[in-house]
Amino acid sequence: MPIAPDSDDMQPSPERIEDEVATPARRWQRLGCPLIIAAIALAFGWPTRHGSFLSGDDQRLVTEHFLVNHPSLAHAGELFTTFHGDLYQPLPMVTFQLDYARAERTPSERFPVSARPFHLTNISLHALNAILAYLLAARLARCRRVGLLVGLMFACHPFAVEPVAWISGRMILLATTFSLATLCLCIGPAKSRLGTDAAAILTWIAAILSKIVPTVPIAAAWCDYVQGSPLSRRKIAIYVVLILLAIGGSYLALQATEEAGFLEGMQAQQVAPMPIRLLLATRYYLENYIWPIRLAAWSPPPADMTISSPPPLTAIVEITLLVTLAWVARKRLPAAYVGIVLFGILLSPLLAAGVARNFLAADRYMYLPIIGLHLAVAATAVAALDELSQRFSRVRADLLVGLPLVLVLAAWMSYSWLLSPTWRS
Repeated sequence: MPIAPDSDDMQPSPERIEDEVATPARRWQRLGCPLIIAAIALAFGWPTRHGSFLSGDDQRLVTEHFLVNHPSLAHAGELFTTFHGDLYQPLPMVTFQLDYARAERTPSERFPVSARPFHLTNISLHALNAILAYLLAARLARCRRVGLLVGLMFACHPFAVEPVAWISGRMILLATTFSLATLCLCIGPAKSRLGTDAAAILTWIAAILSKIVPTVPIAAAWCDYVQGSPLSRRKIAIYVVLILLAIGGSYLALQATEEAGFLEGMQAQQVAPMPIRLLLATRYYLENYIWPIRLAAWSPPPADMTISSPPPLTAIVEITLLVTLAWVARKRLPAAYVGIVLFGILLSPLLAAGVARNFLAADRYMYLPIIGLHLAVAATAVAALDELSQRFSRVRADLLVGLPLVLVLAAWMSYSWLLSPTWRS
């Protein structure tokens, strides 16, 4: 891996060159794309605003939590020193406290306050995350069209229903916000290296305090490397700091999980061995990405089975196919290759976390890693559009590529709206 001297005299990327000579139309695109993505994301989550608090975590962490339902600066500070079973996620808890403070009181109903402010915050975070997904994808692909498509896909895929509609999905939403911000700050050159590095460390700490996905710094370093960005000694030092923070956060999470007894509880159950569970969970995520009709709020852990059973064998075939597609795309379509590998890097720790829980997979665990698959699909679609535009008229190429994409996005949105009421009570 080449190491460049500490210098801000780096060659600008094509995207930065385009920005420097941007026409008014291009400046409008830079503003218009995020606005369109945000509007679609808000429309995606709007049906969830009427939801209530759910039994379980919503009650334990919000309505029945003394530090949350008695908002104050002192209680906010105390949340940063409090573990909740196997959870240490103080930043989302503070946002719950803020939502509680502005929520309408409902003494005559089941819960003491209205859940509407909590849901509106979740919807707003989803819109922000969709914009960040657009910015990240545009930087990785060096193409705003790819970024726009990724933002739209992220905004309306049914995998996002659970973290948006479930109030306790706030942990994943906030962790994704700060993880995407960290990725955007780390990848590629920046005008103010020192200020950007400090911001990256702060956003990563915020991500750890929300819900840690420890491979985010690894994903950032890898994306930097494959894009050919010179890695200065300062930048390498920043990645080392981020990775050390990730190790520390992961250790705390593991300790909390062990003390809560989750690992011992899973070992006592008659479920499939860890490798098989990992295979089946990966299969769940891949199949529901392509055809999301088996999404569920809870999927039971698989009964004991061998590697030669049909479900694990099917999972192996699907994973092999994905790896093969990544290898083929490595030279022909680098952005798609980056997306597939990014998906694997971000999903791997969440797969491991799922093994310690009493379920096979969780839709919310796909919320951040799904960006990688979106990037692969979007890069392929844009490349196909450009190829067809050389053979046919632009209108015909747009119809051949754009129409199926619009239909898929519409189908995702429609199905997401159908799923939303299942999270109301």
